[in-house]
Amino acid sequence: MKEEIINGNETDCEIKRFANSQALSKVLRSAKENFVQLSELGIDKEILASFDKLIKENEGIIQREADYRKKQKFGIQTARNNGVHLGRPAIPCSQNFLRLAYQQSTKKITAAEAAEKLGIGLSTFYKLKRRCREELEQWKHQET
Repeated sequence: MKEEIINGNETDCEIKRFANSQALSKVLRSAKENFVQLSELGIDKEILASFDKLIKENEGIIQREADYRKKQKFGIQTARNNGVHLGRPAIPCSQNFLRLAYQQSTKKITAAEAAEKLGIGLSTFYKLKRRCREELEQWKHQET
């Protein structure tokens, strides 16, 4: 198993996932305390060396995770400052949507029918209707 951890196989990935939790930090503190107690008892140095190596590897994993999070946070903040949008692109308010939303507001069709014609869900239709309120008002004034 030590070889799998050192060589970076699946076990290494599992340890990295475990490193995301605070539980590993608690286990590590306990292991350090036990390491000190074992060394004071005069336990074989080969066993202690393996134990020490395991502690140091896990500390390294935790440190790499913390560094990764800092870099990720910095990158996201830099992107936001540069005006980069993260996430799904917004659905545009098309002329077809405005026409169907107008028909729905004048009770010519139901919201479910309008959403079906647009190929979107009913909740998405209402979300778009709220977001495109200004364009819809302009559309209504053009139609009347």
